Amino acid sequence: MLRFDDSVSKINLLGDKTTEKLKRLGILTVSDLLWHIPVRYQDLSVVSPIAKLHGDGPQTIRGTIMQLRTRRSFRRRMTITELALKDDTGTARAIWFNQGYLAKTLKVGDEIYLAGTPEQTLTGMQFANPIYEKIRDEQLHTARIIPFYRLTEGLTHKQLRFLIHEAFAALPTLPDDLPQHIVSQERLPSLAEAIRTVHLPASQTALDRAIRRLKFEELFWMQLAVAYARRFRQEKKAPRLSFKQDAIVAFVHS
Repeated sequence: MLRFDDSVSKINLLGDKTTEKLKRLGILTVSDLLWHIPVRYQDLSVVSPIAKLHGDGPQTIRGTIMQLRTRRSFRRRMTITELALKDDTGTARAIWFNQGYLAKTLKVGDEIYLAGTPEQTLTGMQFANPIYEKIRDEQLHTARIIPFYRLTEGLTHKQLRFLIHEAFAALPTLPDDLPQHIVSQERLPSLAEAIRTVHLPASQTALDRAIRRLKFEELFWMQLAVAYARRFRQEKKAPRLSFKQDAIVAFVHS
């Protein structure tokens, strides 16, 4: 079981090399990791039948691997991995360059998601270097709203998503210092729910609520810090501290 202030090195399956990479991002504790908020999102939550694929923007499909092979292109000196995927409506192909390890990760008969922008070829719709993920209880990299993070050399979005998921699985709860009557009055989600949602959003509506909570949180403590600083600068008796809740609410809604 993890604690919020534990070193990230205590997260399951986290090695020394990855710990050093996280350190370059200022991520030293579990708290630092969970507060490493995504910088953008991509909605891959809609799963399309293969027969409905088109070349207009990113799409997600689900199917069973029919064929899988890896070959070497001697002219370009690269490894090419090719895959054929089928569902009830048709077949699509995918191709990856210099990712030969996929032949060990995937196998014929596996059910997977593919996500990317397909193109029409002579043999049908084909994805180039798509995101892939095996079907599991909770998808992290496909078939949902996907977060993207500020990175450092040698660290990938997939690694960060996995580590954050592992941290949530091992944490009993997250501390929440915002007064409960304010949380209730403003109909905000708990801090634990908001932090989890910004990393693993179930829907755009849930994500918007989570972001609103985090914005409110930041403004609340910022205003409180300013009020305390003003109090200690005054020579005479400090006036009663005021919390401008209406102003914060208006800012969050803007």
